[in-house]
Amino acid sequence: MTNYNMQSFRWRTPLGRCALILAALALLPFSAPLRAESEQAPAGVGGTKRDGAVGVTSPFTSSEPEIAPPATPAPAAPKPAPRTEASGVVPYIGPASPSTAIGGISSDYALDSAKPIIVTRLGGLPSLLFDNKMGKWLSYTLGIGQSYDSNVFLNSPKRDDFITRISPALAFKYQNKLLDWSLGSSLDYQHYAKKTRTEDLSYGLNTNARVNLYRDFAFIDISDSYTQTSQSTAVDYRTLSSSVNVTDLNTFRVSPRLEIPLTSRIRFNPQYAYTNFWYPSHANQNRQNHSVSTDFSYELYSGLTPALGYNFVRMDGQFIKYDQHYPFFRVNYLSDRVTLSSAVGYSRLILDSGATASNAVWDASIAYRLSNMSFTLATSSDVDQSAFLDSAQPGKAPQMVTNYSLGLTREFRKMALALSIYYRDNTDSQSLNLLSRRSGVTGSLTQTLSSRLSGVLTYRLERSYQSNLNPEIRTVLYQLGYGVSYNFGNEWNASGNYSYTNSGSSDSVASTVTNYTDNKVSFAASKSF
Repeated sequence: MTNYNMQSFRWRTPLGRCALILAALALLPFSAPLRAESEQAPAGVGGTKRDGAVGVTSPFTSSEPEIAPPATPAPAAPKPAPRTEASGVVPYIGPASPSTAIGGISSDYALDSAKPIIVTRLGGLPSLLFDNKMGKWLSYTLGIGQSYDSNVFLNSPKRDDFITRISPALAFKYQNKLLDWSLGSSLDYQHYAKKTRTEDLSYGLNTNARVNLYRDFAFIDISDSYTQTSQSTAVDYRTLSSSVNVTDLNTFRVSPRLEIPLTSRIRFNPQYAYTNFWYPSHANQNRQNHSVSTDFSYELYSGLTPALGYNFVRMDGQFIKYDQHYPFFRVNYLSDRVTLSSAVGYSRLILDSGATASNAVWDASIAYRLSNMSFTLATSSDVDQSAFLDSAQPGKAPQMVTNYSLGLTREFRKMALALSIYYRDNTDSQSLNLLSRRSGVTGSLTQTLSSRLSGVLTYRLERSYQSNLNPEIRTVLYQLGYGVSYNFGNEWNASGNYSYTNSGSSDSVASTVTNYTDNKVSFAASKSF
């Protein structure tokens, strides 16, 4: 992550921006104190997407979430595995869909008062795990850990180091008639004993707020996220290292929207969104997005809602400036067991250089859940507006990202199995030339060993291809990891983890092969207050 000193925390930083958001929200006329857990709305009420809010081009979502299941609104998530707060081993579920939800501007807002707030810090301690037990609205967590990394820079020859981590974090939740707000923030200090890197202080943020302006008709959604993103579209380096081929990304978004009932079944849903992408270490990648969308939705019967609408996007960046227009048609269906979302549109890009590009775009997913098993299938294709564009150079067109993913989970009395198969490719939106491709399979086995002890075994096999480089690079990577976590009670947790990574890359010119292996061992403890 990016190193910081005290001068770095200016008002333009995520911490400063967060403070401004907090100050603005503090001016709202809070009409009621925070409700106790017994008085709060059921999980997801007041925060989940409505029919009219399911949208086109959602620039808020990070290119690939830290733990990235298929971007599918599952009807009911499986029971969570035993809590492993200090566990550094997490199953990698493959790349998520691009920042796309055809059919309006998706706010990706799902504030659930029963769910924990998590600011993920891959490669080390989780920075935050907080749930709303006993009506708790404010929580602090302190984590400490020691790890050994046999290949800090993921290359050959290796350079190893012992890393000490200290990770304080806090979580905050507030809910009343006007405001539904959650905030998670953390610091992560890392000390490298062998001085392979200097001391590193990094920052994480995840906050969402929904302001209810008028009944259930007018809202403002505000969010800010500060996290890592991979500098390569072919390999997601966030799952491999916190310092190699990754960069920090802050995504700030504000979106006022209306849901106007014209009749008992027809809704008119206009909305606007402003999104700012800020890379502290790559100023030439900074950009901002203005989106305007409107659609008419019609509820045929309970759970089935088609919609017809139009979307406009204006993207302003140093290298990429364009307008995007597209009409769309969407159908959503929701029942106790099945969630189905299917949308298709026709996108026309008009670059400021005068070039144009026309592409079909789509976003379809289905999720089905039985009592102890769930199934998800998703596919999408659209302009990728939030990923770090490693090919973004003057004169380049935006990238189109196409995803396919299949996910399966199976629960047993004391064990849970998960499997994911995925495919993703990035193409030039004008020439449709392939820029990168990634496919793979991941799996995890979570075992409850006792009432306090749990373990998780993870596996990942991935093949990638990057053709926008000279020479072209092909990579085969696999990972195997195991971690155990013990809950002492009173919010005390401890864990131990091991992971092994093997990667081999070959180029198309010299036919040389570059291999590296990496072993990581870590021990950690955390306490929540």
